[in-house]
Amino acid sequence: MTGQPAETRRRFRFIRPPAWSSVFLLLMCVGIGFVVSGILIFLVAQKVSGVLPLTSRSDRRLSRMLQISIAVLAVVGVMWIMALVLSTTGNPLAQLMALLLVSFGLMAFLLGFTGLQVGLQILRPVFGPTAMVLARQPGQTQTWLELRNVHPAFVAAVEQSRAGRVSQSAGPSQA
Repeated sequence: MTGQPAETRRRFRFIRPPAWSSVFLLLMCVGIGFVVSGILIFLVAQKVSGVLPLTSRSDRRLSRMLQISIAVLAVVGVMWIMALVLSTTGNPLAQLMALLLVSFGLMAFLLGFTGLQVGLQILRPVFGPTAMVLARQPGQTQTWLELRNVHPAFVAAVEQSRAGRVSQSAGPSQA
């Protein structure tokens, strides 16, 4: 993405839900819910994963988004455990604190979950590569990706590598 030499590699997963999976979006409108619909779409989607080269800085940026959201969700867990402990006491003040912890925990959970989704859906494509999983054509054995948000130097290196493999496989048969 930066045009600088890669220092590390990171596994990416790209997902392509089938066109008919938009029916699951209707389930959200009728009350089944976002989480259930999201899980159903994920289960029927075509998934392609692989390893792509990155600079250390790009890798840290991508990791930081996930770490912040996980930290918020961990804090929520601690808040709810503290609320559970406080609610078991007979003290009315402790029970009020438990209620406040549960309330703030719920708000933090929603913010953390929203932050995670924003990070994965909006920021990750800005800081990381994106790809479109192409539909498998009849007779194809592999799934093809169209990588986006990559530097032209990366494209040139991939084309050079592919040309080298083609010339190696074609070289001995022509001799």
